[in-house]
Amino acid sequence: MIKIKEFIKQNNKILLILLLIIISATVFTNINMTLKKHEMYELDISRKWDRFFSYDDFYYAHFIFNNDIKETIKLPATHIKHPMFALGGHFFTRAENLVFPNLSFTNHYHLIMIFQNFVSIVGIVFMFLILYDCIKIKIEHAFLLSLIFMFSSTVIIASSVIESFIFSSTLLILSFYCLFKKKYVLSGILGVLIWGVTITNVIIWGTLVLFLIGIKDYKNWVKVGISFLITLLLVIGIVYLFNSQYITEYIVNFNEVIKGNTLHYEAKFGFLSIVKHGFHYLFMAVFFYIDTINFRPNGSLKGQVLFFEPSANLIITVLSVVLFVGMIILLIKPLFKEKNKNVLTCVMVIIYNLFLHCGLRFGLHEGFLYAPHILFAYIILLGLIFKYNKKYVKYIRDFVVIMLTVQLCNNFRFIEEAILVIGKAFIK
Repeated sequence: MIKIKEFIKQNNKILLILLLIIISATVFTNINMTLKKHEMYELDISRKWDRFFSYDDFYYAHFIFNNDIKETIKLPATHIKHPMFALGGHFFTRAENLVFPNLSFTNHYHLIMIFQNFVSIVGIVFMFLILYDCIKIKIEHAFLLSLIFMFSSTVIIASSVIESFIFSSTLLILSFYCLFKKKYVLSGILGVLIWGVTITNVIIWGTLVLFLIGIKDYKNWVKVGISFLITLLLVIGIVYLFNSQYITEYIVNFNEVIKGNTLHYEAKFGFLSIVKHGFHYLFMAVFFYIDTINFRPNGSLKGQVLFFEPSANLIITVLSVVLFVGMIILLIKPLFKEKNKNVLTCVMVIIYNLFLHCGLRFGLHEGFLYAPHILFAYIILLGLIFKYNKKYVKYIRDFVVIMLTVQLCNNFRFIEEAILVIGKAFIK
Protein backbone atom coordinates (compact mmCIF):
# COMPACT_ATOMS: atom_id res chain seq x y z
CA MET A 1 0.00 0.00 0.00
CA ILE A 2 2.88 2.33 0.90
CA LYS A 3 4.63 1.54 -2.39
CA ILE A 4 1.47 2.36 -4.35
CA LYS A 5 1.15 5.72 -2.57
CA GLU A 6 4.82 6.50 -3.25
CA PHE A 7 4.42 5.55 -6.91
CA ILE A 8 1.37 7.82 -7.28
CA LYS A 9 3.17 10.68 -5.53
CA GLN A 10 6.27 10.32 -7.72
CA ASN A 11 4.30 10.01 -10.94
CA ASN A 12 1.27 12.20 -10.25
CA LYS A 13 1.94 14.42 -13.27
CA ILE A 14 2.05 11.50 -15.71
CA LEU A 15 -0.95 9.83 -14.08
CA LEU A 16 -3.05 13.00 -14.29
CA ILE A 17 -2.09 13.47 -17.95
CA LEU A 18 -3.19 9.89 -18.63
CA LEU A 19 -6.42 10.56 -16.73
CA LEU A 20 -7.06 13.68 -18.84
CA ILE A 21 -6.48 11.65 -22.01
CA ILE A 22 -8.83 8.87 -20.86
CA ILE A 23 -11.59 11.30 -19.80
CA SER A 24 -11.39 13.42 -22.96
CA ALA A 25 -11.17 10.39 -25.28
CA THR A 26 -14.20 8.84 -23.57
CA VAL A 27 -16.21 12.07 -23.74
CA PHE A 28 -15.39 12.82 -27.39
CA THR A 29 -15.97 9.22 -28.49
CA ASN A 30 -19.39 9.15 -26.85
CA ILE A 31 -20.37 12.51 -28.38
CA ASN A 32 -19.25 11.47 -31.87
CA MET A 33 -20.86 8.03 -31.73
CA THR A 34 -24.13 9.58 -30.53
CA LEU A 35 -24.14 12.16 -33.31
CA LYS A 36 -23.23 9.53 -35.89
CA LYS A 37 -25.98 7.21 -34.64
CA HIS A 38 -28.53 9.99 -35.08
CA GLU A 39 -27.28 10.69 -38.64
CA MET A 40 -25.67 14.04 -37.83
CA TYR A 41 -22.78 13.10 -40.13
CA GLU A 42 -25.06 12.46 -43.11
CA LEU A 43 -24.34 15.43 -45.39
CA ASP A 44 -25.28 15.02 -49.02
CA ILE A 45 -24.29 17.60 -51.64
CA SER A 46 -27.69 19.37 -51.54
CA ARG A 47 -27.39 20.39 -47.87
CA LYS A 48 -25.09 23.36 -48.08
CA TRP A 49 -26.02 25.36 -45.01
CA ASP A 50 -23.87 25.75 -41.89
CA ARG A 51 -25.84 23.74 -39.35
CA PHE A 52 -23.85 24.28 -36.16
CA PHE A 53 -23.12 27.88 -35.10
CA SER A 54 -21.88 28.83 -38.61
CA TYR A 55 -19.23 26.08 -38.63
CA ASP A 56 -18.54 25.31 -42.31
CA ASP A 57 -18.59 21.55 -41.89
CA PHE A 58 -20.37 20.96 -45.21
CA TYR A 59 -17.65 22.73 -47.20
CA TYR A 60 -14.83 21.22 -45.17
CA ALA A 61 -16.17 17.67 -45.45
CA HIS A 62 -16.83 17.92 -49.21
CA PHE A 63 -14.22 20.33 -50.56
CA ILE A 64 -11.34 20.58 -48.06
CA PHE A 65 -11.13 16.92 -47.10
CA ASN A 66 -11.27 15.99 -50.76
CA ASN A 67 -9.18 13.92 -53.17
CA ASP A 68 -9.12 16.62 -55.85
CA ILE A 69 -7.13 19.75 -54.96
CA LYS A 70 -8.91 21.63 -57.75
CA GLU A 71 -12.13 21.44 -55.74
CA THR A 72 -10.41 23.36 -52.95
CA ILE A 73 -9.13 26.05 -55.31
CA LYS A 74 -12.74 26.58 -56.46
CA LEU A 75 -13.45 27.95 -52.95
CA PRO A 76 -11.14 30.99 -52.95
CA ALA A 77 -12.26 32.26 -49.53
CA THR A 78 -11.32 29.00 -47.80
CA HIS A 79 -8.22 28.63 -49.95
CA ILE A 80 -7.01 32.12 -48.97
CA LYS A 81 -7.93 32.11 -45.27
CA HIS A 82 -6.84 28.52 -44.50
CA PRO A 83 -4.16 27.68 -47.09
CA MET A 84 -2.20 24.97 -45.28
CA PHE A 85 -5.26 23.51 -43.60
CA ALA A 86 -6.85 23.07 -47.01
CA LEU A 87 -3.76 21.25 -48.24
CA GLY A 88 -3.68 19.14 -45.11
CA GLY A 89 -7.30 18.11 -45.65
CA HIS A 90 -6.46 17.07 -49.20
CA PHE A 91 -3.52 14.88 -48.14
CA PHE A 92 -5.51 13.46 -45.22
CA THR A 93 -8.18 12.30 -47.67
CA ARG A 94 -5.62 10.81 -50.06
CA ALA A 95 -4.09 8.84 -47.20
CA GLU A 96 -7.56 7.81 -46.04
CA ASN A 97 -8.38 6.45 -49.51
CA LEU A 98 -5.19 4.40 -49.55
CA VAL A 99 -5.97 2.78 -46.20
CA PHE A 100 -9.79 2.70 -46.45
CA PRO A 101 -10.81 2.69 -50.14
CA ASN A 102 -14.50 3.23 -50.93
CA LEU A 103 -15.26 4.60 -47.47
CA SER A 104 -18.79 5.95 -47.11
CA PHE A 105 -19.22 9.68 -46.58
CA THR A 106 -20.56 9.15 -43.04
CA ASN A 107 -17.47 7.16 -42.09
CA HIS A 108 -15.27 9.71 -43.89
CA TYR A 109 -16.80 12.44 -41.69
CA HIS A 110 -16.38 10.29 -38.59
CA LEU A 111 -12.73 9.55 -39.38
CA ILE A 112 -12.03 13.29 -39.64
CA MET A 113 -13.74 13.72 -36.26
CA ILE A 114 -11.45 11.09 -34.70
CA PHE A 115 -8.46 13.06 -35.99
CA GLN A 116 -9.92 16.31 -34.64
CA ASN A 117 -10.48 14.65 -31.28
CA PHE A 118 -6.81 13.64 -31.19
CA VAL A 119 -5.76 17.22 -31.92
CA SER A 120 -8.13 18.45 -29.22
CA ILE A 121 -6.65 16.02 -26.67
CA VAL A 122 -3.15 17.28 -27.50
CA GLY A 123 -4.39 20.81 -26.74
CA ILE A 124 -5.89 19.68 -23.41
CA VAL A 125 -2.65 17.96 -22.35
CA PHE A 126 -0.50 20.97 -23.22
CA MET A 127 -2.96 23.27 -21.48
CA PHE A 128 -2.31 21.22 -18.34
CA LEU A 129 1.47 21.40 -18.93
CA ILE A 130 1.33 25.20 -19.32
CA LEU A 131 -0.56 25.52 -16.04
CA TYR A 132 1.65 23.09 -14.11
CA ASP A 133 5.11 23.32 -15.72
CA CYS A 134 5.09 26.94 -16.91
CA ILE A 135 2.75 28.88 -14.63
CA LYS A 136 3.65 26.49 -11.78
CA ILE A 137 0.39 26.31 -9.91
CA LYS A 138 -0.51 23.32 -7.74
CA ILE A 139 -1.10 20.16 -9.70
CA GLU A 140 -4.70 19.78 -8.46
CA HIS A 141 -5.49 23.33 -9.59
CA ALA A 142 -3.88 22.71 -13.00
CA PHE A 143 -5.98 19.55 -13.38
CA LEU A 144 -9.15 21.36 -12.35
CA LEU A 145 -8.61 24.18 -14.88
CA SER A 146 -7.79 21.61 -17.58
CA LEU A 147 -11.21 20.07 -16.94
CA ILE A 148 -12.78 23.54 -17.24
CA PHE A 149 -11.04 23.83 -20.61
CA MET A 150 -12.09 20.33 -21.71
CA PHE A 151 -15.76 20.68 -20.74
CA SER A 152 -16.16 24.23 -22.06
CA SER A 153 -18.82 24.66 -24.73
CA THR A 154 -16.01 25.83 -27.03
CA VAL A 155 -14.01 22.59 -26.88
CA ILE A 156 -17.05 20.29 -26.86
CA ILE A 157 -18.53 21.88 -29.99
CA ALA A 158 -15.27 22.54 -31.84
CA SER A 159 -14.25 18.91 -31.26
CA SER A 160 -17.57 17.57 -32.58
CA VAL A 161 -17.98 19.43 -35.90
CA ILE A 162 -15.50 19.58 -38.78
CA GLU A 163 -13.77 22.96 -38.92
CA SER A 164 -10.35 24.55 -38.51
CA PHE A 165 -10.94 26.06 -35.07
CA ILE A 166 -9.77 23.21 -32.83
CA PHE A 167 -6.56 23.06 -34.87
CA SER A 168 -6.02 26.80 -34.37
CA SER A 169 -6.66 26.47 -30.64
CA THR A 170 -4.17 23.64 -30.18
CA LEU A 171 -1.47 25.38 -32.25
CA LEU A 172 -1.82 28.57 -30.16
CA ILE A 173 -1.50 26.52 -26.97
CA LEU A 174 1.61 24.75 -28.33
CA SER A 175 3.09 28.12 -29.30
CA PHE A 176 2.61 29.53 -25.80
CA TYR A 177 4.27 26.43 -24.32
CA CYS A 178 7.24 26.48 -26.73
CA LEU A 179 7.85 30.21 -26.32
CA PHE A 180 7.71 29.88 -22.54
CA LYS A 181 10.21 27.00 -22.72
CA LYS A 182 12.43 29.08 -25.05
CA LYS A 183 12.12 26.65 -27.97
CA TYR A 184 12.40 29.46 -30.50
CA VAL A 185 13.05 27.47 -33.69
CA LEU A 186 10.00 25.30 -33.04
CA SER A 187 8.03 28.47 -32.24
CA GLY A 188 8.83 29.84 -35.70
CA ILE A 189 7.63 26.62 -37.33
CA LEU A 190 4.42 26.75 -35.30
CA GLY A 191 3.95 30.35 -36.45
CA VAL A 192 3.82 29.19 -40.07
CA LEU A 193 1.33 26.45 -39.18
CA ILE A 194 -0.84 28.96 -37.31
CA TRP A 195 -0.81 31.29 -40.32
CA GLY A 196 -1.55 28.35 -42.62
CA VAL A 197 -4.55 27.19 -40.60
CA THR A 198 -6.09 30.66 -40.07
CA ILE A 199 -4.16 33.62 -41.47
CA THR A 200 -5.51 36.23 -39.02
CA ASN A 201 -4.22 34.18 -36.08
CA VAL A 202 -0.65 35.00 -37.06
CA ILE A 203 -1.30 38.29 -35.22
CA ILE A 204 -2.12 36.35 -32.04
CA TRP A 205 1.06 34.32 -32.57
CA GLY A 206 3.00 37.57 -33.05
CA THR A 207 1.52 38.86 -29.78
CA LEU A 208 2.73 35.74 -27.98
CA VAL A 209 6.21 36.17 -29.48
CA LEU A 210 6.39 39.87 -28.62
CA PHE A 211 5.32 39.66 -24.98
CA LEU A 212 6.59 36.22 -23.93
CA ILE A 213 10.09 36.81 -25.31
CA GLY A 214 10.13 40.45 -24.25
CA ILE A 215 10.17 43.65 -26.26
CA LYS A 216 13.92 44.22 -25.76
CA ASP A 217 15.11 40.67 -26.49
CA TYR A 218 16.00 41.25 -30.16
CA LYS A 219 18.33 38.24 -30.36
CA ASN A 220 15.57 35.71 -29.71
CA TRP A 221 13.15 37.63 -31.90
CA VAL A 222 15.60 37.09 -34.74
CA LYS A 223 15.74 33.34 -34.01
CA VAL A 224 11.96 33.04 -34.20
CA GLY A 225 11.79 35.29 -37.28
CA ILE A 226 14.45 33.35 -39.20
CA SER A 227 12.79 30.05 -38.31
CA PHE A 228 9.42 31.42 -39.46
CA LEU A 229 10.82 32.78 -42.74
CA ILE A 230 12.80 29.63 -43.67
CA THR A 231 9.81 27.39 -42.88
CA LEU A 232 7.46 29.62 -44.90
CA LEU A 233 9.78 29.63 -47.94
CA LEU A 234 10.19 25.85 -47.74
CA VAL A 235 6.43 25.35 -47.55
CA ILE A 236 5.79 27.69 -50.50
CA GLY A 237 8.49 25.96 -52.54
CA ILE A 238 7.22 22.46 -51.83
CA VAL A 239 3.61 23.41 -52.53
CA TYR A 240 4.62 25.14 -55.78
CA LEU A 241 6.40 21.98 -56.96
CA PHE A 242 3.37 19.91 -55.98
CA ASN A 243 0.78 22.19 -57.61
CA SER A 244 1.86 25.59 -58.94
CA GLN A 245 -1.77 26.61 -59.53
CA TYR A 246 -2.39 26.50 -55.79
CA ILE A 247 0.19 29.26 -55.26
CA THR A 248 -0.66 31.36 -58.32
CA GLU A 249 -4.42 31.34 -57.57
CA TYR A 250 -3.64 32.30 -53.97
CA ILE A 251 -1.69 35.38 -55.10
CA VAL A 252 -4.32 36.37 -57.69
CA ASN A 253 -7.31 36.06 -55.35
CA PHE A 254 -5.79 37.27 -52.07
CA ASN A 255 -6.71 40.99 -52.09
CA GLU A 256 -10.18 40.45 -53.53
CA VAL A 257 -11.08 37.71 -51.03
CA ILE A 258 -9.78 39.59 -47.98
CA LYS A 259 -11.60 42.77 -48.99
CA GLY A 260 -14.82 40.92 -49.79
CA ASN A 261 -14.78 38.91 -46.56
CA THR A 262 -14.05 41.99 -44.47
CA LEU A 263 -17.11 43.74 -45.89
CA HIS A 264 -19.24 40.61 -45.63
CA TYR A 265 -18.41 39.89 -42.00
CA GLU A 266 -18.56 43.45 -40.73
CA ALA A 267 -21.62 43.33 -38.51
CA LYS A 268 -23.71 46.48 -37.92
CA PHE A 269 -24.40 47.02 -34.22
CA GLY A 270 -24.91 49.94 -31.87
CA PHE A 271 -22.64 50.34 -28.84
CA LEU A 272 -24.89 48.57 -26.31
CA SER A 273 -25.52 45.76 -28.75
CA ILE A 274 -21.76 45.37 -29.28
CA VAL A 275 -21.25 45.08 -25.50
CA LYS A 276 -24.09 42.56 -25.19
CA HIS A 277 -22.96 40.37 -28.09
CA GLY A 278 -19.28 40.65 -27.16
CA PHE A 279 -19.87 39.59 -23.55
CA HIS A 280 -22.13 36.67 -24.47
CA TYR A 281 -20.20 35.36 -27.48
CA LEU A 282 -16.59 36.08 -26.48
CA PHE A 283 -16.82 35.38 -22.75
CA MET A 284 -19.98 33.66 -21.50
CA ALA A 285 -20.46 31.22 -24.40
CA VAL A 286 -16.73 30.46 -24.39
CA PHE A 287 -17.30 28.52 -21.14
CA PHE A 288 -21.04 27.79 -21.08
CA TYR A 289 -23.67 26.60 -23.55
CA ILE A 290 -26.07 29.57 -23.60
CA ASP A 291 -29.53 30.05 -25.15
CA THR A 292 -29.99 29.02 -28.76
CA ILE A 293 -32.18 29.94 -31.70
CA ASN A 294 -33.02 27.72 -34.68
CA PHE A 295 -32.14 30.15 -37.44
CA ARG A 296 -29.18 32.26 -38.52
CA PRO A 297 -28.93 35.90 -37.37
CA ASN A 298 -30.00 37.09 -40.82
CA GLY A 299 -33.28 35.20 -40.39
CA SER A 300 -32.48 32.50 -42.92
CA LEU A 301 -32.69 28.70 -42.56
CA LYS A 302 -35.41 28.81 -39.91
CA GLY A 303 -35.77 25.56 -38.01
CA GLN A 304 -32.73 24.02 -39.67
CA VAL A 305 -29.71 25.27 -37.74
CA LEU A 306 -28.41 25.87 -34.21
CA PHE A 307 -27.21 29.33 -33.31
CA PHE A 308 -26.39 31.02 -30.01
CA GLU A 309 -28.34 34.13 -29.08
CA PRO A 310 -26.95 36.70 -26.63
CA SER A 311 -28.89 35.51 -23.58
CA ALA A 312 -28.59 32.82 -20.91
CA ASN A 313 -30.38 31.55 -17.82
CA LEU A 314 -29.91 33.24 -14.45
CA ILE A 315 -27.36 30.77 -13.05
CA ILE A 316 -25.02 31.05 -16.04
CA THR A 317 -25.45 34.82 -16.22
CA VAL A 318 -24.61 35.31 -12.53
CA LEU A 319 -21.65 32.91 -12.73
CA SER A 320 -20.29 34.67 -15.81
CA VAL A 321 -20.62 38.16 -14.32
CA VAL A 322 -18.92 37.07 -11.07
CA LEU A 323 -16.16 35.36 -13.08
CA PHE A 324 -15.65 38.43 -15.29
CA VAL A 325 -15.54 40.93 -12.42
CA GLY A 326 -13.48 38.59 -10.23
CA MET A 327 -10.86 38.08 -12.95
CA ILE A 328 -10.47 41.83 -13.43
CA ILE A 329 -10.08 42.50 -9.68
CA LEU A 330 -7.73 39.60 -8.98
CA LEU A 331 -5.48 40.32 -11.99
CA ILE A 332 -4.85 43.99 -11.13
CA LYS A 333 -1.90 43.21 -8.82
CA PRO A 334 0.05 40.83 -11.12
CA LEU A 335 -0.64 43.01 -14.16
CA PHE A 336 0.13 46.50 -12.84
CA LYS A 337 2.22 46.02 -9.69
CA GLU A 338 4.29 42.99 -10.65
CA LYS A 339 4.04 43.54 -14.42
CA ASN A 340 3.88 39.80 -15.03
CA LYS A 341 4.54 39.09 -18.71
CA ASN A 342 2.26 36.04 -18.77
CA VAL A 343 -0.70 38.10 -17.57
CA LEU A 344 0.17 40.87 -20.03
CA THR A 345 0.47 38.38 -22.91
CA CYS A 346 -2.96 36.85 -22.28
CA VAL A 347 -4.58 40.24 -21.75
CA MET A 348 -3.15 41.43 -25.09
CA VAL A 349 -4.52 38.30 -26.84
CA ILE A 350 -7.97 39.07 -25.41
CA ILE A 351 -7.71 42.76 -26.36
CA TYR A 352 -6.81 41.82 -29.95
CA ASN A 353 -9.83 39.51 -30.23
CA LEU A 354 -12.13 42.13 -28.72
CA PHE A 355 -10.75 44.81 -31.05
CA LEU A 356 -11.22 42.60 -34.12
CA HIS A 357 -14.70 41.32 -33.31
CA CYS A 358 -16.17 44.13 -31.19
CA GLY A 359 -14.17 47.20 -32.22
CA LEU A 360 -14.11 46.40 -35.96
CA ARG A 361 -17.29 44.28 -35.62
CA PHE A 362 -15.72 41.53 -37.75
CA GLY A 363 -18.11 38.58 -37.54
CA LEU A 364 -19.67 39.76 -34.27
CA HIS A 365 -23.09 38.42 -35.31
CA GLU A 366 -21.55 34.93 -35.14
CA GLY A 367 -18.85 35.76 -32.59
CA PHE A 368 -18.87 32.36 -30.86
CA LEU A 369 -17.04 31.01 -33.91
CA TYR A 370 -13.87 32.67 -32.65
CA ALA A 371 -14.04 31.38 -29.06
CA PRO A 372 -11.24 28.81 -29.67
CA HIS A 373 -8.87 31.72 -30.38
CA ILE A 374 -9.43 33.25 -26.95
CA LEU A 375 -10.28 30.40 -24.54
CA PHE A 376 -6.64 29.42 -23.89
CA ALA A 377 -5.88 32.97 -22.71
CA TYR A 378 -8.78 32.90 -20.22
CA ILE A 379 -7.64 29.54 -18.80
CA ILE A 380 -4.04 30.72 -18.37
CA LEU A 381 -5.30 33.87 -16.62
CA LEU A 382 -7.34 31.70 -14.24
CA GLY A 383 -4.16 29.77 -13.50
CA LEU A 384 -2.32 33.02 -12.78
CA ILE A 385 -5.15 34.05 -10.45
CA PHE A 386 -4.50 30.88 -8.44
CA LYS A 387 -0.79 31.71 -8.35
CA TYR A 388 -0.97 35.37 -7.34
CA ASN A 389 -3.92 35.28 -4.94
CA LYS A 390 -2.90 32.59 -2.47
CA LYS A 391 -4.82 34.29 0.31
CA TYR A 392 -8.09 33.56 -1.51
CA VAL A 393 -7.14 30.22 -3.10
CA LYS A 394 -9.78 28.21 -1.23
CA TYR A 395 -12.58 30.50 -2.43
CA ILE A 396 -11.21 30.60 -5.98
CA ARG A 397 -11.01 26.80 -6.05
CA ASP A 398 -14.57 26.44 -4.76
CA PHE A 399 -15.84 28.86 -7.41
CA VAL A 400 -14.03 26.94 -10.17
CA VAL A 401 -15.56 23.68 -8.88
CA ILE A 402 -18.99 25.31 -9.14
CA MET A 403 -18.13 26.41 -12.70
CA LEU A 404 -17.16 22.87 -13.62
CA THR A 405 -20.35 21.45 -12.09
CA VAL A 406 -22.48 23.86 -14.12
CA GLN A 407 -20.54 23.00 -17.27
CA LEU A 408 -21.13 19.28 -16.74
CA CYS A 409 -24.84 19.81 -16.10
CA ASN A 410 -25.35 22.33 -18.90
CA ASN A 411 -22.93 22.03 -21.82
CA PHE A 412 -23.99 18.61 -23.08
CA ARG A 413 -27.30 20.17 -24.09
CA PHE A 414 -25.45 20.64 -27.38
CA ILE A 415 -25.92 16.96 -28.21
CA GLU A 416 -29.62 16.96 -27.34
CA GLU A 417 -30.36 20.13 -29.30
CA ALA A 418 -28.29 18.97 -32.28
CA ILE A 419 -30.35 15.79 -32.53
CA LEU A 420 -33.72 17.46 -31.93
CA VAL A 421 -33.21 20.51 -34.17
CA ILE A 422 -30.78 19.41 -36.88
CA GLY A 423 -31.99 15.83 -36.95
CA LYS A 424 -35.59 16.93 -37.45
CA ALA A 425 -34.59 19.17 -40.33
CA PHE A 426 -32.32 16.66 -42.05
CA ILE A 427 -33.78 13.23 -41.49
CA LYS A 428 -36.74 12.39 -43.63
